[in-house]
Amino acid sequence: MLERIEAGRITETRLMEMVFPGQANHYGTLFGGQALALMDKAAFMVASRYARLPVVTVLDSAGRPTAVPDMKTAIGRMEVT
Repeated sequence: MLERIEAGRITETRLMEMVFPGQANHYGTLFGGQALALMDKAAFMVASRYARLPVVTVLDSAGRPTAVPDMKTAIGRMEVT
């Protein structure tokens, strides 16, 4: 039988991944997007263990998961005020 997680109980998931040169910027440090991908993996593991149901971590503007072969656009903008 599966153990029920009590409210307020802290559970933890740890992921360890080696940083390879292809994941690093010109300073030799991990690209931010690679760090976000690692966080997303950990969030998925925690959420799926808790919910025991299919989970997604990113939705599009229509409220559905991004799937293959969907194309998405990200726009970065700086506004000086």
